[in-house]
Parts: sequence; structure tokens; C-alpha cells
Amino acid sequence: YGQSAIRQGLNSDASAGNIWTPTNGFDRPPSWASSATGFRNGLDPNFLSIIDTAKVKCSTNNTYEAPDSEWVKNTAYTLNDKIFLASRMEVFGSSDVVDGSALMTYFVGATNDDRIKLLNGSPRYWWLRTPYSSGAGNPRYVYTGGSLYSDCADFSCGCVPACII
Repeated sequence: YGQSAIRQGLNSDASAGNIWTPTNGFDRPPSWASSATGFRNGLDPNFLSIIDTAKVKCSTNNTYEAPDSEWVKNTAYTLNDKIFLASRMEVFGSSDVVDGSALMTYFVGATNDDRIKLLNGSPRYWWLRTPYSSGAGNPRYVYTGGSLYSDCADFSCGCVPACII
């Protein structure tokens, strides 16, 4: 997650085509790299002024990290972001990787139905920031029925941006 294009987009206020830059030798531009504006672009300045910087707890996967990378497999790390994706622990209260995050108050007692997010009235997959511990290229996401799932990082999902006010 720390090197992801989605993280760059969520924390950017840049104009279209100026959000993404490669972060490692494997990085390739997302399909929206030349057309999307940063998520913070156009948000009300008063709202942006009250967003606190969050200590976002993350983990690398348990399977593989590139030998020349600063990242080491199965390692917790912390980011300081204004906008972020929730982790498996924050949404489901459990995880197969240790990142130090805790269940968000919003999801205490939540059922799968409570985790369903809609786009134009239809249920939508949405990314989490947690890696799938057994597959380096398969991050976790919430399925259209609200359950936990994982798939390839190039799979098209929505996102549910979080922040601290």
C-alpha cells in the first residue's frame, strides 16, 4: 500500500495527469494516470483544514518483496496520510498480517450487509490497504456482498476513502 498508485491519488490535489509517479522498478501507470485529478483536488478548503494527519498502520505481505526494495516481507510500517484506505483489521476486526491497526468504531458490530457500498445503486467491490499474506500481488478487498476477499492488484475496484476529523 505504501507504494500504491491509489495512495498517491487519494493524497494528491494535483491536476489531471500529474498524480502518479513510479515508486519502484515494477510500477506501471494505472489506467487513470493521465486523466484523473487528485482526490483532494476540488474538496472544500475548510474541510481539508480540519482533516488530521493519521498514523496509518500497514504491513508488507508474507510472500515476497523485491530484493532491491526498502520493503521487507512480513514487516509492519506506519504512514502519515490525510486520506487513506481502511485495513482488514479496521473493517473486519481480524487480519492475517500484523499491522497494529484496530477495528474502527464505525464497524463495531457490523455485518456483511453493513459493509456493502453502492455505486449508482449497485453493490461495488472496494479495496482495503491490507495485503493478502499468501500472495504478493493479491491485496484484500470487500466483496459486493460485504465479505472479505482478495484478487490481483490490477482488478478494478472502488475505494472508500477514510480520514480523521
